[in-house]
Amino acid sequence: MIMMIFSILFVYIWMNVHIESCFIASVGMLQIVLSLPFARLFYSIIGQVAYFSTLQSLVIFLVLGIGADDVFVLVDGWRQSEVDVPRLPGEDDEALLHRRLAASYSRTMQAVSLRLSLIAWLC
Repeated sequence: MIMMIFSILFVYIWMNVHIESCFIASVGMLQIVLSLPFARLFYSIIGQVAYFSTLQSLVIFLVLGIGADDVFVLVDGWRQSEVDVPRLPGEDDEALLHRRLAASYSRTMQAVSLRLSLIAWLC
């Protein structure tokens, strides 16, 4: 249990250092931590699986890695969109931000869904 807590804190600190935004790191960690009860609910109610072993609790390490990587990919896509999405003539700041965010989400969706399809294929 101590290793799980240490891992969560380590990933949170690493996200803060790499992303340089406490807000984005906090929201990312909230997303990661809240995905676990949702997955457990899906597993036990929809999947009708009552058995839960200690080995299944190790999923926290897998979820931390994949979730943190998803946040890193989104932030990298946002930073890259500054170069890839030029300002159009007469475009206001809000429209530019929407186009940059759309480009970032598109890039993130492609990277994340490719990884998830590879994981599903390997399983």
